[in-house]
Amino acid sequence: MLDPRRARTIDRDGLVSLLLARGSARGKTVADVGSGPGAFAEALARAVGPDGTVVLTDVRADYLSHARHRALAAMPGVGVRTRVPREGHLDLGARSVDALLMVQVDHLFGPRREAMLLEAFDALRAGGRALIAGTRRNRVPEEIVIALRARGAVVSRAPRGTALERLTVDR
Repeated sequence: MLDPRRARTIDRDGLVSLLLARGSARGKTVADVGSGPGAFAEALARAVGPDGTVVLTDVRADYLSHARHRALAAMPGVGVRTRVPREGHLDLGARSVDALLMVQVDHLFGPRREAMLLEAFDALRAGGRALIAGTRRNRVPEEIVIALRARGAVVSRAPRGTALERLTVDR
C-alpha cells in the first residue's frame, strides 16, 4: 500500500501514463495490486473509461471499499472488481489483465516475493505491461529480473536518479 506521507509526492497520472504507454487503455482491464484506499483508483478508472475494468486488490476489505468508491466517482460506469487475495498470492488468474500496477508493495511479499512477481507477470495478457514502483532501498533484485526474462518478459528499470525505483515488465 502506498504510504500516505509519500502519496502527495508521487505523480499518479505520470505512473499511470507509463503503465499504459503501449496504447490506449480504453476498454481494457487494469489491476492495482495493494491498492489500499485507492490512491491510483481514480487515474486508472479515467484511463480505462466506462467500458473498462479496474481490478483492486488489497489484504484489507475496508480499504477496497474506499478504493471502489474513488474509482466509480472518477468514472461512473467503469467496471470495478475487488478482491482480498489469499496470503502469499495475488489471485488474479493467468492472462486476466492488460496492465498491472504495484506501487510500494512488492517488498511486503516477504519470502514469496519472487513467486508473487512471477505470478504478476503470468496475469498479463499478450501485449500487457506491469509497472512495479517503490523506494530505491526496496529495489527488485537482479535474480528476479533474470527469472522474469527467462519467462519471456522484456524488463527495464528507470534511470538512476529518479525518485522511485521503477521496473516495467512487458509481455
